[in-house]
Amino acid sequence: DKMNRATDLSGTIEFGSGEIETQVSNALGLLELGVSRCVTVQHNGIWDLTWDTHSANNLQDYHFELLFELLNTTMAELDSRTTATGNPLSEEVTVVVMSEMGRDPRLNALEGKHHWTYTSLMMVGAGVQGGQVLGEFDEYVTGKPLNLSTGEASEDGVAILPGHIGATLLAMGDVDPGDYLPEYDTFD
Repeated sequence: DKMNRATDLSGTIEFGSGEIETQVSNALGLLELGVSRCVTVQHNGIWDLTWDTHSANNLQDYHFELLFELLNTTMAELDSRTTATGNPLSEEVTVVVMSEMGRDPRLNALEGKHHWTYTSLMMVGAGVQGGQVLGEFDEYVTGKPLNLSTGEASEDGVAILPGHIGATLLAMGDVDPGDYLPEYDTFD
């Protein structure tokens, strides 16, 4: 059995690969029980076809519809579940949606999109000042350096790297990012 297990007084929770709905439910269970402060789930898109569409890019619409349906359900679940301290999970959990890469902004000859070194990230939930878009692209659709205090593009800003996101999430979780990622500043 390659499935990992976490045990508390009420029983055993299994977590690992599988349908996204099961992964989310198990992840929320781990957070609710206080077994973990951080969980990861993987969304392979509709029918498990993945987001890697070098052709037939029209499937992305279905992937996004399912993703946002799952996010709405997840946010409702966060409101309905409580932590060990009695607070709603929605007051303590930040949901991060991201990919390790983006898709080329241009369609290729097969009506698909190849890999792109720039991507986007979405955060919702506890500690997030919503309704903001940070960053921008230049005329070649490459990311511009950002001022971490304002989130605006700036010639003397920095190229955003995964370490900046990690440091920001650590700070949001009341963990000093300097202890783990001293070379990265956080977003304000």
